[in-house]
Amino acid sequence: MIYLLKYFSITLLYCIISLTTLSGKDIAHPQNTDTLNITDSNSIKQGWWRTYFKSGKIKEEGKYTNNNKEGIWISYYESGHKKSEINYIRNKARGAATLYYENGQIREKGNWELDHWVGKYQYYYESGQISYNWNYNKDGRREGEQLYFYENGNKKYAGVWNDGKTDGKLLVYNEEGRLIQEKIYADGKINTTNTIKEKPVSTAATPEENNANNDIPRLKFQATGNHTIINENGKITAKGFFVKGSLFNGEKFNYDDLDKLISITYYKNGKITETKANQQNL
Repeated sequence: MIYLLKYFSITLLYCIISLTTLSGKDIAHPQNTDTLNITDSNSIKQGWWRTYFKSGKIKEEGKYTNNNKEGIWISYYESGHKKSEINYIRNKARGAATLYYENGQIREKGNWELDHWVGKYQYYYESGQISYNWNYNKDGRREGEQLYFYENGNKKYAGVWNDGKTDGKLLVYNEEGRLIQEKIYADGKINTTNTIKEKPVSTAATPEENNANNDIPRLKFQATGNHTIINENGKITAKGFFVKGSLFNGEKFNYDDLDKLISITYYKNGKITETKANQQNL
């Protein structure tokens, strides 16, 4: 969790203040730059502060109260486009958080609680189309309905998670929006798979053929928190704690072409500590 906070601190270091306070009332930027970057008689930061890139463009701007960041801070890329908008309470990121691509489209948004997402969370393609529509419980584990989407807007997966694990029916769709599989899970483990056989309405390839190596959870996954990643064959490929989509603490499961587990790679603090062969295959 400490590293997650560090990630957010780095992201939030380049913020610019919004025009709203926590209460939602309009406020104005200080008209006189002499009121910026002020410390009191005890060298404690107070009021509006601003930092800059070497180019002179603003990195961040926000309000300090007794050396603590308070309220909404907004960061920008050096290009001038908004990078993030995140709420602070007593110098800690808590509340509404929105991250942006440099093209101006929203990348992620939800509610951040110290070191994890809580409640509704959404992740978007750079085109602006939603990619994930997830829900987290108070502990930062996925809970309730979870939806994945193709970039054309059609659903890819739909299912229910319980305390971070897939639970019950997971529906799998192709890019045309047709249901092609139903997978039944219990406590994160797959029990049965039912393939829906339909006569194709066109000659287009199935999503599995088009995206054999580009499954959204692997290619586009950039979330932070505790997650279990499952491939289209129902096999767990990774589980543990992720930072911006990269496995930080946990296990990665390696399979052969026949989907047999051949080894498990262990990660700690973002680095591989060891890889163990699956003894059942020896």
